[in-house]
Amino acid sequence: MERRRKQFYSTLFSVSLALICYLLVLAISHDFQKTWDLTTEGRHSLSEKTIDFMGTLNQKVKLYAFVDPRGDSSVIEAMLERYQKLSPRFFEYEIVDLQKNPTLSERLQVRSYGQGVLERVEDLPEGEIPRRERVGKFDEASITNGLTKLLRNEEKSVYFLVGHGERRPDQNADQEMSHLRESLQNEGYLAKPLKLAETGEIPADTTVLVIAGPTGELLDSEKALLDAYLRDNGKLFFMADLRTPDSYNDWLGRYGLKMGDSVIVDESSQQVNAEPVTPLGLKYSPDHPITKGFLSYTAFRLARPLELGESQMEGWSGNTTALVNTNDSAYLLPLKDILSGKGVEFNAAGQTPKSYVLAASGKYTAAGADEPEPSPSPDAEPKPAPPSARIVLASSAETFSNSWLGLASNRDFVLNAFNWLAETENQITIRPKDPKIKPISLSRQSQLWLFFTFCALIPFLSTLTGLLISYYRRKGTRL
Repeated sequence: MERRRKQFYSTLFSVSLALICYLLVLAISHDFQKTWDLTTEGRHSLSEKTIDFMGTLNQKVKLYAFVDPRGDSSVIEAMLERYQKLSPRFFEYEIVDLQKNPTLSERLQVRSYGQGVLERVEDLPEGEIPRRERVGKFDEASITNGLTKLLRNEEKSVYFLVGHGERRPDQNADQEMSHLRESLQNEGYLAKPLKLAETGEIPADTTVLVIAGPTGELLDSEKALLDAYLRDNGKLFFMADLRTPDSYNDWLGRYGLKMGDSVIVDESSQQVNAEPVTPLGLKYSPDHPITKGFLSYTAFRLARPLELGESQMEGWSGNTTALVNTNDSAYLLPLKDILSGKGVEFNAAGQTPKSYVLAASGKYTAAGADEPEPSPSPDAEPKPAPPSARIVLASSAETFSNSWLGLASNRDFVLNAFNWLAETENQITIRPKDPKIKPISLSRQSQLWLFFTFCALIPFLSTLTGLLISYYRRKGTRL
């Protein structure tokens, strides 16, 4: 009897201890949750840029997600929960049933499931509608883009210079840039053409001025307007073309940026089945806001090598940065041979493969406008950066045309460049992750070896092993 009682108390103690340990682990895991994303693309985790952006969020925002209750909303809720954990004070969300909340649906003007509405949470006078932004899809790209546009306080205008053979944002031909205009609109920018010879001035609401592949000369009066615009802390995106006149080099050279008189030929282009005249951007500036965190390649079609030097702006200090480089596998072809229209046969004799600059940036501040000093304490309000003129020079306008914009990370690069030029570094956005399965490419010889190994060699060895075991067992001999 005494033995049974001891066994009973021992069992009871063990079960109680196990239960206490379980509850303790449960409580700790609730407060200190940690997950690991083992997918190659990081499909189930937020990107570093979203994490950085949420860390700067200082305005309360609420996302109303209209999700069909008949479907599985767990994936959407898990992603929104990750957003909320990054900024629990300023971000909240609500899963809404369209049928059960007709009043809310009417107020937000939502008519169907699968839509979301981001809304600023702020005290407004009665009758005033808070600022809102619609979310078309419940993925990281759409939500982060929506937050970016919601928190911008003014409309940003991007003007494309026309009248000198530039590529236009309002035309749909393959070599034009209507797709880039649409992408800019999704980022919260309004793209417009500008004929400087007619207007005689650069509009005061210009956020970024674009010169996309000019093939004609600028007038002296136009150069003077551009110089005055940059000295007024203007922002310029210049995209080179093979036929861009040398006079642009003389002008850009004053800002420490130049285009070479060659065309880059890159052996790495074979990796993506592209022509050799499509050099791949595989090396990125790791610290610049435009290219920080870039992993995928960019493809610069018909690119001229860029050269960086010292800024010659009198009374201004400037620094230039190489944003995108090729691998050490690129050569040069003379530009005049390409423009001649005759067939060109590439010969690498006498050349050593090296890395060339495909895109560069320049940042210029007036003398006396020093960089802000670091805050004396972590809690102190940091001083704002001084106003600056900014330039991004791309080696190829073709790269961002309707034909090539969607390839690799070309769209990511150009949109990040616009956001940097517009001085919204903390609002650089994330484009959708590619959910496709990446197939393995095998040569014919590799396919034959795999077929022989798995369909012939392994079955043969397995059969032979079985026959030998059976034979020796019948003889009564151990192997």
